[in-house]
Amino acid sequence: MMLGARVNVDGQTIRGDWDGTETVAVANITIAWGRDSLYDETEPDTCTLYVIDPTGDWLGASKRTGSKLEVYQVANSRRVFLGAVSGTDMRQIKVVNPKTGQREPRWFVKLTASGRLGALSESVFPGEMGAESLEGLGGWGESNINSLQEKYLSRGMSTIVSDIGRAPSVGDSSVLVRRMNQVTASERANSLDLVARIYRAGEPLGFVNYDPETNAIACGITADAGTLRLVYSGGVTQIAPTGSNSVAVSADLVAVNDSDDASTAAGDSVDAVSVAYVWYGKDPKLTDGAQKRTVYIDSLIERTTDRNATSNTHRVLEIDSQLMNLQQSEFGYDVGPTNKAPGWLADGIVAKVNTLNGQLRLPPVTFDEKRLPLDSDALTWSFLRPVHDGRAIYFTGSKYNTLAGAGPMFQIIGGTLTFDGAWSHEVTLAPAVGNAARADLSIGDLFGSTSAATLGSFDSPIRLGDFATISQGL
Repeated sequence: MMLGARVNVDGQTIRGDWDGTETVAVANITIAWGRDSLYDETEPDTCTLYVIDPTGDWLGASKRTGSKLEVYQVANSRRVFLGAVSGTDMRQIKVVNPKTGQREPRWFVKLTASGRLGALSESVFPGEMGAESLEGLGGWGESNINSLQEKYLSRGMSTIVSDIGRAPSVGDSSVLVRRMNQVTASERANSLDLVARIYRAGEPLGFVNYDPETNAIACGITADAGTLRLVYSGGVTQIAPTGSNSVAVSADLVAVNDSDDASTAAGDSVDAVSVAYVWYGKDPKLTDGAQKRTVYIDSLIERTTDRNATSNTHRVLEIDSQLMNLQQSEFGYDVGPTNKAPGWLADGIVAKVNTLNGQLRLPPVTFDEKRLPLDSDALTWSFLRPVHDGRAIYFTGSKYNTLAGAGPMFQIIGGTLTFDGAWSHEVTLAPAVGNAARADLSIGDLFGSTSAATLGSFDSPIRLGDFATISQGL
């Protein structure tokens, strides 16, 4: 069964297929989301769709700019876009009428919409600070990282999104505290930037991850690769990832788009990670006897990657954390756990970057519901939704599995979800974090001597190149 599509504009339902009558119908939908690299910030999601308006009355009957726009997959009742119309365009095109079989002129309305992240990027809400504060009226005060979400929601962001999730826990506050610097009213920081700061400082390579189904934001966490093993069960030998949130998908079920080039760029080779933070304490420029004054000073901490030792460059990944480092003499409590945060973040990012350096990027690939389903409806749905789900993917039978620098496990970080009678999803792939060096198992290690598996039991997608990626045999 095909998923189908349904569009709601200000609550009015527009069907996903035209029956040749005067009824308005959706002709084509494109949703762009995510980011191009693990080191990029999340871009606001956008939607472009075409509505067949046979008489031309639908667009003229109401001003559509600013209208609420929702896109659903019908069969599973899942919402894949929520936003507002930002522009319209209209022209007449001759199309084949499915009822008469004749080419007839019909009006096509193009709607362009910006998603909820776009709305956040255009919104500046006043913070809790007063007129006589250092931050200025409407600024945001210093705060522990997981106290900010409630502030943001209560000061206006709840009118745009239903929830803003916390950054992952880092354990006992006596060991580590992530305290965020103030945001002055003069900065006019937009809401998306404020939320992005939380996740950038709260999780190594953390990012804004928006789910249109729930209209909620969560801290995006990079996918962990795990390892691959051979498993014999039910008379079939398969390749199975060991990670709890990982899956193997036959390469036959995806299409490689445009070019089949695997590539790297300068940004895939990082020599150092630089974390910007804010030092707060007594003004060091004051002379003895002068009036006491405390200041905020922008500071940097740098950690080098494994690559740096042999590199001819010094490419730096810059992270503006806005974490705080406090001068102990100015506070009546132990500030050590707070002051560890910038170094903790830098170390965590370096640990991930060390596994990503030099990894090949695969070209975009497309999941198409005409090629699917996968093993379950839930798994099929997970590849046809515009959300980063933290899943590590192994493409069984892929020709890239023969390349030592390619994965072998990847994660989806963005894409273009399209409906044109059926849903397809061209996805941007990035290496999963922690891809292990190839084990180079011997034939004996791969196949063992006790398994009942035979050569004829191997799952059909498996190719010889897959065996180079295996860390545990039968």
